[in-house]
Amino acid sequence: MSLMIVFEGSRTACYDNGEFVGECAFVENDGKWELNRTFVKKSHEGRGIAKMLLNELLDNARKQGIKIIPTCSYVAKVMRSESYADLL
Repeated sequence: MSLMIVFEGSRTACYDNGEFVGECAFVENDGKWELNRTFVKKSHEGRGIAKMLLNELLDNARKQGIKIIPTCSYVAKVMRSESYADLL
């Protein structure tokens, strides 16, 4: 497995040897990012990819001073249990 996580457009995407296997996506809403979708292919579930995708997206938001609106249930759960209060 050779994973690559990239920030592109309005999402972070994960590729395994060039094959798309997951994403964490957002829409811009009043200058904030509404994180509304996290997806990982069934063949790649259970490997921590969703967490890597979210971390990359949140790191980019933090660098840009963007606040997050977590409408995806996975994102909302992680942001409640982790140290992301500065992004809410």
